[in-house]
Amino acid sequence: MVKNNIQYEYVKNTLMSYTYEDMDENVTKCHQKCFSLAKTLDDDHEEAAEVAREVRKAIEEFNKNMPLIKCITLPALQEEDWRQIKEAVDIETMDRDQITVEKFTDYKLHDHLQVIEEIASSAQRKANLNKKLKDMKDELKEFKLQHSTYPRVNPFTHVLKEYDEVITKLED
Repeated sequence: MVKNNIQYEYVKNTLMSYTYEDMDENVTKCHQKCFSLAKTLDDDHEEAAEVAREVRKAIEEFNKNMPLIKCITLPALQEEDWRQIKEAVDIETMDRDQITVEKFTDYKLHDHLQVIEEIASSAQRKANLNKKLKDMKDELKEFKLQHSTYPRVNPFTHVLKEYDEVITKLED
C-alpha cells in the first residue's frame, strides 16, 4: 500500500506540479524513516522490518531519477532551453508540462542525462546573469550624475562630480 502511494505520487503525476526541493526533501525523509523503522522493528517484527527495507530500496531506486527531475523542474529553464532538450533527446512531441517520471524510460532520458544537465546549467547561468543585470539596472536608476560648469576653459564645458560610486557599481 505505501509502495503504491509513493509510486503513484511521484512517478505518475506530472513533475511540474511539484518543486524539486519539496520532492527531494520528501524522498529523503521517507528514506530516513524507512531506515530507522527497519532498525527499530528488526528484532521483534522481522516481517515488518523487511517491508520497511523493501520500501527503502524502492526509494533508492526512485532516487536515480532525481538528477533528471532537478533539470526538468528547474524554474530557470525557458522555452528555448526546452527546445534544446527535445532536440538532444530527439523527441519533438515531449511536453514539459506533461512529463512524468514514468515517461523517463519511454523517452530514454537517462541516456541523455549529461546533455540535459549541461542545458539546465546553462539556463541557470543565464537566469542568474539576467537577475544581476536587472538588479544593477534598478540600482543605477537611483544614481544622479551631478555636474558643474568649468568656467576656466569654456562656459560650455562641464565636469562630472562624485562619479566614483557609479564607476564602482559598473565595475561590479
